[in-house]
Parts: sequence; structure tokens; C-alpha cells
Amino acid sequence: MVTWADRASLAVGWRRIASRADAVAAAAQVRATPRQTGEFTCLAQMFRTIAGSVIPAMPIPAERIVVDVSGDGIDNCTDTDDLATEQAAVLASGATINGLPILVPGENDVVGAGAYRAPGYGLRATPLPQEHIGLQQWFEAHVVAGPNAFLLTAKGYGDFSRAIRRKFMTEISSYR
Repeated sequence: MVTWADRASLAVGWRRIASRADAVAAAAQVRATPRQTGEFTCLAQMFRTIAGSVIPAMPIPAERIVVDVSGDGIDNCTDTDDLATEQAAVLASGATINGLPILVPGENDVVGAGAYRAPGYGLRATPLPQEHIGLQQWFEAHVVAGPNAFLLTAKGYGDFSRAIRRKFMTEISSYR
């Protein structure tokens, strides 16, 4: 599990889950991991961490790699071309990237040229034709990619636990 905001950090390393006890222990470790706070949403840095150190450190080969990206904002640290390059590196590993945007009305329901940006980033327009787009549309355009990729939304932070469970169940049940 990688946590990310201003920077990406490996919060929970690879582990084999072969029993119910293993799953319970892993879930406890994930629940105990504090939410990483930050001022920005540096998605490209998270993609770079996944492609550069997390996937290469997998202890055994996998038939399928799924990167689950949950977040409450657009990347406000990186140009969209650089974001696409980092996303492509994750996809080049054979991974699928699924998205779970956390929609918070009045806070992140409109993103675009006027969205909050990191210093030096400026107020550059998003590459989508609409002047005002929603976070769900931004995730569809810049996050979700790869074989059988999908997006599922959380209607606020209080809905996140339901949404992530549904997302995991969809991923596991659709595995062939």
C-alpha cells in the first residue's frame, strides 16, 4: 500500500495472504496506517513510485497486477503530459489502474484551470474540452487505464469504506 499526497510513501510492503489469519493481520495493518496528509495531490509521483520501486519489488511473479488509486483531487503537481508518461510506465509493467475518486460536493466537484496548484505549476488548463469538469471525469481521463480497468466513486469520505469493499469485490470476482 502506497500512501500519497505531496509525496508517495510505501506504507505496507508486499506480503503473502494465504489464510484468513493472514488477511486479518494485513487488514489490521492497513487500518492502522494513518492517512497521509499534505497540501497537494501528486498523482504522478505516486505512479513513479509504483512503477519504479513497488512493482519491481514483487516477491513472486503475478498473473495480474491491479493498482487501485483512491483520491479526492486531481494531480496539482504535474503537467498532464508528465502525468501520462508516469501512467504509461505503470501500464508498461502489465498493470491495470482502477480509480476510486472520493467526491465531496462543494469541495472537489469542479476541477480544471482554476483548481489549486502546487507552486510553479501555474493555472494551466486541463486537456479536456469542457471548461468545468468533475473529479470523476478527470479520473476517467487521467487515471483509469489498462485491461478491464474501471472506475467506482465514493460519495464522500463516509462512503469510502463501502466503495473500496465493492471495488475489491468487483476486481476479485471479475478475475478469470
